[in-house]
Formats: sequence, C-alpha cells, structure tokens
Amino acid sequence: QGNPAQLVDMLHKREADIAVCTEELQEHSDLVTHKCYDWNHALVVPHAHDLAKGKLTLPRIAEYPLLTYVFGFTGRTKIQEAFEAQDIKPNITFAATDTDVIKSYVNLGFGAGIIAKMAFEDKSNDNLLLRDMSQFFPSSTTTAAYVKSKFLKSYLQDFIDILVKHGEKNM
Repeated sequence: QGNPAQLVDMLHKREADIAVCTEELQEHSDLVTHKCYDWNHALVVPHAHDLAKGKLTLPRIAEYPLLTYVFGFTGRTKIQEAFEAQDIKPNITFAATDTDVIKSYVNLGFGAGIIAKMAFEDKSNDNLLLRDMSQFFPSSTTTAAYVKSKFLKSYLQDFIDILVKHGEKNM
C-alpha cells in the first residue's frame, strides 16, 4: 500500500509484484499495464445539506467546505483541474487517502465530500446522499501494472484478469 509514486518505486525495487492504482502507472514505459475499469467522482452530503437538492455547479459546490483526497490519490488532480479551469478556488478543508475517513467527517458535518462514486454503498450510508459529478470531472481509469522484465506468477495474472473482466462487465 502506498501512493502511486511509492507503488512504482516498489515495483522497480521488486518489493511488490503488481500495483493497482489510478494515477502514474501509464507513464512508465518499463511497466506492463492493464486497464481494469473506469470510474468517476461523486459528491456525498448529509440529506439535510444545502447541496443535497438543486442543480449542482462547481461555483455552488465551492461555496462549501470540501473534503476529498490528497494529491496523488484517486483522481485528486482532476478535481483540482476542473475547478481551476473555471477559475474557482475550492475550499478544501480536509484531505485523506481513504474514502471511509472522508465519509465519516462528512457524516460529522465538517463539509461535503468528493469521493470515488464506486466507493459509496447505499446500505452502509443511510445518513448520506450521493450526487453524481461526472459532468464536472473526466473519468479516471484504474490500472494494474508490473515490471516488463518480471515473470508474473499465474495467480497474479489471474488476479489481474479478474480485475479486467470486472471492468468490462461494468462498462
């Protein structure tokens, strides 16, 4: 476990056999990469929050404290770029690497969360409402990778195949 740069470093040092993440893997020509699945971001708020109703716009969202991912994780760069493209400075008051931490702080009333849409399960989030934000942010792609010169054990290839098939099934 680590940020994308750490995962690439672990691959090169042979400390990890494979890496699965959204950012950076495609930038390294010495890695074999497999597209696993595409996903997008969503806004998560308590049902009583002002952003639970009405039309969402980036300027409107930026009026509220926002909780999201740290840079290098889960498409944070795309979030920042979307706001900057409209010359908007979002009020990001909290950043974490874990979606459950973000949802917990949203539940406590610290702000609205921008999370990976797939990380939200209706059953376990009765207090929170999910609003799609795919119109604001380009989709992200999760990729599995390994070093080209490495012999990949069959069970690792099987794992990658499962991720790829899961992504194809949910397209």
